[in-house]
Amino acid sequence: ESRLDGFASLLRERARPLTPGLAHLLPLPSDGSACKRWWMFLRWVVRPDDGVDLGLWHCLAPKQLLIPIDTHLARIAFALDLTHRKTPDRIFAVEVTRSLAALCPDDPVRYDFALAHLGISRECRGRMIEETCALCSLLAHCALGGKGEW
Repeated sequence: ESRLDGFASLLRERARPLTPGLAHLLPLPSDGSACKRWWMFLRWVVRPDDGVDLGLWHCLAPKQLLIPIDTHLARIAFALDLTHRKTPDRIFAVEVTRSLAALCPDDPVRYDFALAHLGISRECRGRMIEETCALCSLLAHCALGGKGEW
């Protein structure tokens, strides 16, 4: 993360004047941001070529990445009890990545697309819906199980 912070800081420094819009596009991990765009970009270029990722960079290993957190992945991560935080910030991303590392220590971000897709496709609504949830293969692992919306 310190290298990412340094890279983002360098880009921000060279992008003077730093407008609010540009600051939003170039967040700093040290500010507590989940930095979704940075981690998504790094995922694409670091993970091996698999039809989604490009495997262009070898200076990092997939296990050094954080899972890119957006609203969809945050909802699924909370439902699957991958974190107890409610705010999708940097600590949220770290906790979710650690939880997924228990399944695959060498590449915990490999689950990013599958988990985010559950939210994007609206297969998971973030609350118990009997007819939808009954078809879900993750139901046995779902922490929501009738607790309502988070």
